[in-house]
Amino acid sequence: MATDATKSGKTPKPRFDVEEDGQIDQFLAYLKEQLLTNDLTLKVNLRPKKACAKNCRVKGPGLDGGEVDIPGQFDIEARDNTDKPLTHGDSPFEVAVIAPSGSVVPHKLIDNGNGTYAVAYTPTEAGPHSVAVNLNGEKVGKSPFAVAIEPPTPDPTKSDVTGPGIENATVAAPAPVIVRARNRVGAPLKVGGHPFVLSVSGPHGDAPSKLIDNGDGTYSGVYTPLDPGKHKVAVTLNGTDIVNSPSTVEAAKSPLMPDASKCFVVGDGVGDKVIGTGAGPQTGKPKVLGQGHGEGEAPTSTEVSPTSTAAASSPDVVEPASASSKDTPASDRNRRQPASLGEPSPHKDHDGSGGKAPEFEDLPPPPGGIHAPGPTTARPALFTVQAVGPNGEKLPTGGSPFEAEVRDPDGEPVPCNLVDNNDGTYSGQYQPLKAGPHEVEVVLRHHVHPLFFEHVKNSPFVVDVQAGIDATKCECYGPGLEDGVVDTLPTHFTIKVKNIKGEDIAETGLPFIVTVAGPTGTGDVPCTVSDNGDGTYHVAYEPHAAGEHTVQVSLKDIPVGKSPYHVQVKKGCDFNTTCISGFTFSIDAKTKDGQPLKVGGEDFVVSISGKKKPASAESAAAEEIVQVEGIEVKDNTDGSYLVSYHLPAVVVSSYDVSVMLNGHHIQGSPLKMVFE
Repeated sequence: MATDATKSGKTPKPRFDVEEDGQIDQFLAYLKEQLLTNDLTLKVNLRPKKACAKNCRVKGPGLDGGEVDIPGQFDIEARDNTDKPLTHGDSPFEVAVIAPSGSVVPHKLIDNGNGTYAVAYTPTEAGPHSVAVNLNGEKVGKSPFAVAIEPPTPDPTKSDVTGPGIENATVAAPAPVIVRARNRVGAPLKVGGHPFVLSVSGPHGDAPSKLIDNGDGTYSGVYTPLDPGKHKVAVTLNGTDIVNSPSTVEAAKSPLMPDASKCFVVGDGVGDKVIGTGAGPQTGKPKVLGQGHGEGEAPTSTEVSPTSTAAASSPDVVEPASASSKDTPASDRNRRQPASLGEPSPHKDHDGSGGKAPEFEDLPPPPGGIHAPGPTTARPALFTVQAVGPNGEKLPTGGSPFEAEVRDPDGEPVPCNLVDNNDGTYSGQYQPLKAGPHEVEVVLRHHVHPLFFEHVKNSPFVVDVQAGIDATKCECYGPGLEDGVVDTLPTHFTIKVKNIKGEDIAETGLPFIVTVAGPTGTGDVPCTVSDNGDGTYHVAYEPHAAGEHTVQVSLKDIPVGKSPYHVQVKKGCDFNTTCISGFTFSIDAKTKDGQPLKVGGEDFVVSISGKKKPASAESAAAEEIVQVEGIEVKDNTDGSYLVSYHLPAVVVSSYDVSVMLNGHHIQGSPLKMVFE
């Protein structure tokens, strides 16, 4: 009981605070006592019941455990001293949340006005927290409560992936994405370290991707499509897809990379005409040649500059080689063999030059082939690949893994060289060794996975190779190549033109070269080659010395027929050195009356002498007498005599011939013989 004193000093007024049952009995006893001696005027003030700390209750998930950055919530239920729930508020509850570090965690206490109170706090540290609830200095319920707070944990059903990379992408261009870790209530996490995984699968396998932890609850991801087409972009957390995962993204073709369906090939090496149809992505070797002829799709050869078919119009000859040459480029020996994934594709120059196309002799040509319009067995077949982007524009740079393969009519590979000109064009050449249809495949390998490839426009091509001129099959025949030639007369032989099949060809204008080498020390013999206009060529030469002559016939340095030929030249009679050296005359013996004497036995004496012609005017005074020796006089025993002699090999202007009988000249003697 309490009393209220008055200012007038009167008897204080008693005041009873009745809050419990025991206080009611005390109050009634007081009233009974006062009524025996006083009249009473009672004033009763009714007020709400007070909360009793020991009876109040605290409950809620915020006391069972929690997670960093996720609000923890619990409720306080106010109860009076009779353990009955209060239906009004204003109870002075006090709450304190202490983190493991000892810091006070801010909280919010909300009086619901109905005897209940909502408490919320957001922990920022992991570890055991203490939650104390007091009422007027007294602990409420089992306060303080020990609450275990877990580290921030992302929830895959709330975490999400966003960014351009889940909407669109382009081949060979990085496609970015952002992963944001969120907890179970969808709030962004502020720390990293969580096992998010980014994976991207494309038409031909996985695309390169990476995910970087930014340490603030976000993760920067990027992937690079390797192929055009649909890509599955997935982000998982502990094997579970997060929000927006997986996404299907259509990767567009890169404008900086060639589009096989738009790349084209020109040149006589592919027939310079459209045959076959383009094929889509494949693996392995194409089996079927396409048929048909495209309309208006094949550009002219002037559209691509490195190799023009006009260069093949003049006759040319290439070196002979075997079809089984060991110099076959690696790309031909190991056809369609992929490099290891991630390695650069073998699209650089086979000769390492990195520049213009090699000369013809860099390829194995057929025996004695010559250059002529159109693909033949006589010359390398040339073609040019033009790289074209998906937008139809020619690419100005090289480095794309184009590959070419050629097979002859029997299905055997033909060595083919493809050189990157580093300007968006690729020069190709191969040497056919057999006449007939050849299959030419030009493909674009995948830039990362070389097992996969696409045919360029209209590949494979079917090229009809004609039999070309073969120098080794050409024939050389005629007396100028046979023994019996003399060194004093001109001679000749014939060259007959034949193709690789040994058939006659009426080819004109061929640059045959013929050399005739005489015996050692005599030098070359001049010769002429004349085109007969019918596929034969006339060769003439005139030896100037006896002995073995070597006749070489070539066509652009390729031996023709069985060249070289060895001809044994004999000495012949030369009009410049041949002279009249033997002379005869007759003597008829007669009697004094002029009758023929019918018997022999006379002694005729014959002498012949002359003066040697001086070498110069100064030596004319000292002329030398030349006496002819060895004069024979034959008695025929019938009155006739035959005189024979040989003049010496000296230059004499005239001779005096004297015939003496018994010391006297006969008729006509002496006789002067004059030589011009």
